[in-house]
Amino acid sequence: MSFLRFSNCIVAMCFFAVSQGYSQPEKVISTGKQPVKIIPHNDKVHVFCALTDVNFNGMREEGDSPASWYIMDAKNGSILSSKEFEWYGTDYVMSTTLDIEKNIMYCNDMSTVRGFNALNQEDLGIVYPKTSSGLSLNKSGTVLAMALRPNFTDAGKVILYNLENGDTTVQLNAGINVRQTEFYDVDNNNRGIIVLNEGLFGSNSSWLHIWTLTAEKTLVDSVLLGNTGNHVFVDGDYAYATVNGSHNIVIVNLKTKKIFDTISTETAGFNGPREAIKIGNELFVTTFEGDVRRISLESKKIIEKFNSHGKPEGLAKVGDRIWIADAFKQGQFSVDSTISVWNYLEPLASLSDMTTKNSFSIAPHPIRNSFTVYLHESQLLNNDIRVKFTSMTGDIINLSSFYYDNSLHTIEIPNLGSIAPGVYHLQISDGVNIFNGTVIVVK
Repeated sequence: MSFLRFSNCIVAMCFFAVSQGYSQPEKVISTGKQPVKIIPHNDKVHVFCALTDVNFNGMREEGDSPASWYIMDAKNGSILSSKEFEWYGTDYVMSTTLDIEKNIMYCNDMSTVRGFNALNQEDLGIVYPKTSSGLSLNKSGTVLAMALRPNFTDAGKVILYNLENGDTTVQLNAGINVRQTEFYDVDNNNRGIIVLNEGLFGSNSSWLHIWTLTAEKTLVDSVLLGNTGNHVFVDGDYAYATVNGSHNIVIVNLKTKKIFDTISTETAGFNGPREAIKIGNELFVTTFEGDVRRISLESKKIIEKFNSHGKPEGLAKVGDRIWIADAFKQGQFSVDSTISVWNYLEPLASLSDMTTKNSFSIAPHPIRNSFTVYLHESQLLNNDIRVKFTSMTGDIINLSSFYYDNSLHTIEIPNLGSIAPGVYHLQISDGVNIFNGTVIVVK
């Protein structure tokens, strides 16, 4: 890459360019065909895979597979146990919810809603005699919301199932193609539930229903989201909905029952956003472009794109990593069977940190093989330069092959060699000055 003199303007330009680049998976884990849903559970991760019917003829033939459920180790991604569901008896495999306190997984199987032991996948029996397109559990684990979709053109409904006494008298009207339900806190005394309705495919008819549930009455407000709402989650007083056909994220204030903000995902055609999660003040959004887009809620801009192994559906934060379900192969709709794992740590020092004398920036980042270190103009080094990597376990790796340009304040490292992927402490010194930073190495 060309070397540039490091003024404050160049720092900002370099940071923006690197942030807009594509990061690569830290590792790729094999799982069942067409993974679509990821649920973290203490030191384990649950991965749900959709039914694969290559010819769409309803018959199980070579190359087909029923929906499945994998329990995986959160640290190394190894498969601890797995379960195949009944062939064509598991509609809406993404419609799954976990009671973490009781270790019960609620999902569809055998054309019913059932409970399973989340530790050993033991079938605990039928909860409801129909399949649900959207399951969610209230905070206390006593009420299961079940969205029922009659077909693709008629309005559905949501049944609130009391798990303690089997009562189903509370039923809520839903829209066309009801897809997802999520409980939320209205205030200290009252609870609510939001219902995502996809609407008719390809039309501006996706609605978010916001229900307030009290002992005396049930109230509903409706917010028009756009073309094909795909996924929603609640964070505090806000609901975040990915709207696939409109190619944006719609943020709804649950107090005012109005749209608070709309953020473009900069996708197009049939490659719109699928699911999203929020970490800190950022959104991470899967898209059928084959990437995850990291969006700043402050600037409303994409600050990084992560190139997934395939076309991703669900995603989840697992420790300090993000797991992404690669449902289809890149650029096509033949099924994939991998999970991409991404270290979402900030790729560069922040611009405020760049003003200090003991920091530096690097590009590209994460590092695959070669990279360049950019120092400040005040960081003049003598000729006794050392570049040292220290792993998180304390192993020291000294690099002897590098090139320092004193006039441009850059150090070029042409080859990392056989350094294993991971997070490292990078130190640059000249016997007098010491500069430190944290970097990520991927292969």
